[in-house]
Amino acid sequence: MRIKTNKLVDAVSMAHAVTITSDAINLESMIGYAIQTIYTGTPAGTIKIQASIDGVTYSDIASTSQVIAAAGSYIWNMQEGIFYRYAKVVFTSAAGSAGALTVWMNVKGL
Repeated sequence: MRIKTNKLVDAVSMAHAVTITSDAINLESMIGYAIQTIYTGTPAGTIKIQASIDGVTYSDIASTSQVIAAAGSYIWNMQEGIFYRYAKVVFTSAAGSAGALTVWMNVKGL
């Protein structure tokens, strides 16, 4: 069993009118993953996970969109049913957003 932790976003500014898209992670041979987002300052916006089969066209994963309105963190635990090959995190800021975003992903596979 392989376990690997990846930092996808490293303290990137969440300033107003910005979209932050993490690197995509190849989930081939993975049986599960978890994503943790950590946001500081006074962030405002929406964060979600997107998935792709071909690595080109990404779609939102249902029920992963979270509204961010204060400093803190959030974790998604996607343990079962990974039938897509790639995943990434997208943050879209709202008016008045300030702070920094860090994203970690832990994968477990064969």
